[in-house]
Amino acid sequence: MDKFIQERFDRLERKFQTPFIYNVDSDFILQQTGGDGLYYLFEIDLSTARINKKFTWRGDRLLILDCEASASMRLNNTNNSLIDLTKIRKIKAPMREFYITNSASAGNYLRILAGSKGMFEIDYDLETALDTLETTLETIYARQNETIIDKITPVPNDFQSADQSGSAGVIWNPTAGKKWVLSDIIISSDTALTLEFDDGTALFLKLYLSANGGAVSNFRVPIVSATADNDLTVQTSGAGNISITTSGWEI
Repeated sequence: MDKFIQERFDRLERKFQTPFIYNVDSDFILQQTGGDGLYYLFEIDLSTARINKKFTWRGDRLLILDCEASASMRLNNTNNSLIDLTKIRKIKAPMREFYITNSASAGNYLRILAGSKGMFEIDYDLETALDTLETTLETIYARQNETIIDKITPVPNDFQSADQSGSAGVIWNPTAGKKWVLSDIIISSDTALTLEFDDGTALFLKLYLSANGGAVSNFRVPIVSATADNDLTVQTSGAGNISITTSGWEI
């Protein structure tokens, strides 16, 4: 665009401060340019890696239509800071060129619609943006559910003994290479007893039960065995019927 036409552009914008004005100035620009070059769609193949690859555009409007992989932009000068195009949808700034930096990402594209205020105003479609946001939120929700539900298999254990005073009884023998994670425990005894729970390395819980007593605990912070392959065990201070139910998972 030559200097004289650019001056008409500038006067048009200063005069009206709004886009889409058809008058003597805009008509002159259209006559001189034939409408050619008032906007342009850059379609950049991200399969090729770039560092500060120069693209020429004299205008002040950029709309990021698609950024299918990581890509960044600098305006006018390679010393300027990078703009992450995966996060930014619209740029309004005077420019003569911009520079693209991206890693190679096969099959992905960056599409930028460029224009100038006063002759071509562009905006991101709100409905499309809302659809994109909805899809993103659905993906996040699905991943959260997968993490919390699908990737954790509950492991219940039931243990009974009439006399566990002579040695420790194994409540939970985890899968090879795994640690047990204890989240809940229910205990009952028909005899006054002391129960000691061990994780194979050290005592971590000691309970004093009265005859026909019991205890229930839902650990706010689950207890994790100190080492993989360690058993969860219990030993009592004397003979007596005990029943223990545990729940948790393995990691």
